[in-house]
Amino acid sequence: SQIDQTTQFDWDNKTIKIYSSGGACSGMEELYERVYSDFPLQDYRFKLIEKTKWDYLDDKGNKIPCTKFVYNVVDGREILDKDRSGSFE
Repeated sequence: SQIDQTTQFDWDNKTIKIYSSGGACSGMEELYERVYSDFPLQDYRFKLIEKTKWDYLDDKGNKIPCTKFVYNVVDGREILDKDRSGSFE
């Protein structure tokens, strides 16, 4: 239901990237990977493998510089990728 004109389909890697925006420094990008089953032509399922968030507020609602948070999703858990995250101007 979140697929729109900004959605990117990568047929080679069998992924879908979905964007949502809440302003200049408030948005999210989710990367989903195709999951195969015994019925590949009938069962198109995708699992979240990566999430990127941009925000100007910390967890407590305090204002911070515009910051990018990249999470790898493993077994449903979001794990912060510190090397790819950080603030920017």
